[in-house]
Amino acid sequence: MKLKQLLVLTLLAFGTTTLWAYYDFSAVAPSGQTLYYNIVDGNAQVAPEFETANPAYINLTGNLVIPSTVTYGSNTYSVTSIGNIAFAYCSGLTSVTIPNSVTSIGQYAFGYCSGLTSVTIPNSVTSIGSYAFNGCSGLTSTVYTGTIAQWCNISFNNYDANPLYFSHSLTIGESEITNLVIPQGVTEIKRFAFNGCTGITSVTIPNSVTSIGSSAFAYCSGLTSTVYTGTIAQWCGISFSGSSSNPLSYTHSLTIGGSEITNLVIPNGVTEIKQYAFFGCHSLASVAILSSVSSIGERAFAYCSGLTSVTIPNSVISIGDGAFEDCIGLTSTIYTGTIGQWCGISFGGITANPLNYSHSLAIGGSEIINLMIPQGVTEIKQYAFNNCSDLNTVTIPNSVTSIGLSAFEGCNGLTSVTIGSGITSIGNSAFSGCTGLDSFVSKAVYPPTAQSNTFDGISIYCTLTVPCGSVPYYNITEPWKTKFPLKEENCNTEGISDV
Repeated sequence: MKLKQLLVLTLLAFGTTTLWAYYDFSAVAPSGQTLYYNIVDGNAQVAPEFETANPAYINLTGNLVIPSTVTYGSNTYSVTSIGNIAFAYCSGLTSVTIPNSVTSIGQYAFGYCSGLTSVTIPNSVTSIGSYAFNGCSGLTSTVYTGTIAQWCNISFNNYDANPLYFSHSLTIGESEITNLVIPQGVTEIKRFAFNGCTGITSVTIPNSVTSIGSSAFAYCSGLTSTVYTGTIAQWCGISFSGSSSNPLSYTHSLTIGGSEITNLVIPNGVTEIKQYAFFGCHSLASVAILSSVSSIGERAFAYCSGLTSVTIPNSVISIGDGAFEDCIGLTSTIYTGTIGQWCGISFGGITANPLNYSHSLAIGGSEIINLMIPQGVTEIKQYAFNNCSDLNTVTIPNSVTSIGLSAFEGCNGLTSVTIGSGITSIGNSAFSGCTGLDSFVSKAVYPPTAQSNTFDGISIYCTLTVPCGSVPYYNITEPWKTKFPLKEENCNTEGISDV
């Protein structure tokens, strides 16, 4: 029978409260404190004294050494885990040494141990539960008995499962880690691995690493150098789980082969630039992507504030959301394909398109000012020319049936637009913010479907010219009837001319 079934009566100021004991047995630790244990799968788990982690009942103090084995009756058990809330609110604890038998530390295990200054974690630990060190504001030292490779493999359930979030430093082999070298052979740096470790000033990542988990380097504000032992192609293939999984978000530069990368060339053979690959790499001045890349991941070049020029090949068919977010220095976007191919790129958002910052597009050595979409193109995808303020005129052929969301939004240099007879739909904000427009010509007999904000910000003096006999249709259709003064094309013209 478990002692958990024993009622423990405790008098409080407001009466008598009944608590269930939360352990099978107790024993004195090598450091003199009484610890409580449950038997789980034939091993001992350190348990709280009561089910409720109430500081009124927790009196452990001083430097605690948890034993690797404990004897109860005639049996000796290996101590393999520290249970949920085991030491929660033990504000009198100053240090904890965990034995090499323990493999897991539970949720809130040391939560709110505000007096805890030092914790020693063995290389046997493979998982640490959520909030295990939540509120341990006094921590200054995290000592680990294993290797960097083993530390990278610990499963931290959230940011304050990792004591580094509070201690800000990691000690291995009696030395505090400042120059972090991830050893060759490590393939994954797990999430939250170095979260909050401000004592790290440089990190070297080997080419064996293929994935880095979320927030692995979050709050590592002391980082100044990221060195990679592989190639640009291999770096592009690392799976980053977010901005703070990439140390570049703090170091702002990447060193490969002994040189800091400033003029980046993505070589042939690379088919994908993974998300967050160069996030925050301020030192990049130019990026030239060669012709095998088909996709650029979410926020791949976000916050590359020093980037002035990007060359995108015609092999690219998709660019993820925020790929060029906050690339405020961009002045040149060069595309190696055709206008038709550019219209077919799937942009994941406004800042997926570098034109949002460079404001101009160069194709075939010339900047596009008078844009003529070639016959045969059927769709202009969303965000295709968003904020391309250098555009002066746009002519869209009869073959195009739809214009996507925000396709020409913010093109404030546009003065005239002509759309072909095949257009049936125009997306949200497609021409919003085109404040310079004074002429809009539609060759469609019946007004294309458009949204209330499709033409937001267009001058009230911008004239809409429609085919002969179509004025009545446009005059009863929103937003056409309220956004433009209408006029009919010359009715003496036979038929509707191709664009």
